[in-house]
Amino acid sequence: MTIRLRITLWYMCLITLILIILSTALYSFISYKTNQDIESTINKTAMGIHIAPSLDFWNNLQISISPSIANNQVIIQVVD
Repeated sequence: MTIRLRITLWYMCLITLILIILSTALYSFISYKTNQDIESTINKTAMGIHIAPSLDFWNNLQISISPSIANNQVIIQVVD
């Protein structure tokens, strides 16, 4: 094996390793940031919703939604 081939293989392995490390770090950061943004949006939306039981004949729930999230497409599911 010539020295030229050894150096080429060494640099190829080094560049491959660097690309794997950088790609993994970038993917982890983007995944973490996206999950953090989604969780923040869900928490902000949940703070704008107030659910109170009603004492009428049908045991309904009264749900009041703040105007800041009323125009967004929000689906509310209440589980007992």
